[in-house]
Amino acid sequence: MKFDQILLALRARWRIAFFVLVGTVAAAVLFSLFWPKQYTATASVVVDAKSDPVTGAGGMAELALEAYVTTQADVISSERVAQRVVKAVKLDQVPDLQEKWRKATDGVGDITIWLAGLFGQP
Repeated sequence: MKFDQILLALRARWRIAFFVLVGTVAAAVLFSLFWPKQYTATASVVVDAKSDPVTGAGGMAELALEAYVTTQADVISSERVAQRVVKAVKLDQVPDLQEKWRKATDGVGDITIWLAGLFGQP
């Protein structure tokens, strides 16, 4: 099929092409407006585990490393770190989140603690 023939076919069916385009754009706009917003974050941590060449404590060092990594994972997922994130990112100053907090708690309690508690929920 030559380019001229494609243009002739589109010219003959321009209404169908137009309505398909408008329908697709309208569906995309409606979908983006009414679909609930959800953001998911993931992170990877790389630990360079090497045994101590001086003491040669390979097995014991592995146990200590495992305990260290577990402790760090607990710290990262702690409530206190979540509260610091809320303060650092200033989520407690977002009007929509303040309104949700008022509806959920009737304005009782600390919004920072409430928002930090949301981080642990799926």
